[in-house]
Amino acid sequence: MKNCFNILVLLFIFNTSSFAQEFAYVTDSLQLRVYSNASADSDVLQTIDSGDSVEVFATQGGFSQVTTYDGTVGWVKSAFLVEEPPAKLLYYSVSEKNKELETEIDTLKNGVQDIATVIGNESETNKISELQTALAKEQEINQKLQKQIANSGSTQTIKVANISSHAQVGGSKIRLYYENKIWILIGLPLGLIIAGFLLGIKLSSWRMKKRLHGFSLK
Repeated sequence: MKNCFNILVLLFIFNTSSFAQEFAYVTDSLQLRVYSNASADSDVLQTIDSGDSVEVFATQGGFSQVTTYDGTVGWVKSAFLVEEPPAKLLYYSVSEKNKELETEIDTLKNGVQDIATVIGNESETNKISELQTALAKEQEINQKLQKQIANSGSTQTIKVANISSHAQVGGSKIRLYYENKIWILIGLPLGLIIAGFLLGIKLSSWRMKKRLHGFSLK
């Protein structure tokens, strides 16, 4: 008899799987009953809705022992528990996230409007006016500098033209100098030759007169 009792205890332990505080979610069923024991014939402690999170401790015969959100310990049918949040819960989560995003967008819009209001203030308007005046002055200075650069370019052009004219005059003088030099170099030997020729004729005539004792031949 004692051995039979031990076998029954072992079978009970074998059929009961323990969970270390794992969490599960009620599937898309509308409501799930929580029983006092692992049997649908036992008392119903409460009902939980789809998407509710429960803490699972053990399973037995198609039932799971759970703790609900308010601390109630009971048994529910394991087939209606899932590890991932159901679509209904995800929808609510996404909806809440959308509301948060909409709130952030509204905050940003209000911030932009606040910035526009600040820009419209008199002090900010004065700052903008001062900046525009400073910009106009800088543009005026820039235009003056551009005119100076243009005038400087014209002056440089006139100077270059004058230099070119002086260079041409100087070149003419140099050419004239060298031409005169060439004529001197050519004319001097030619003059010496002519002078020598005339001097030779003169000497020949003088010698002839000397031989004829002063008489000339005509």
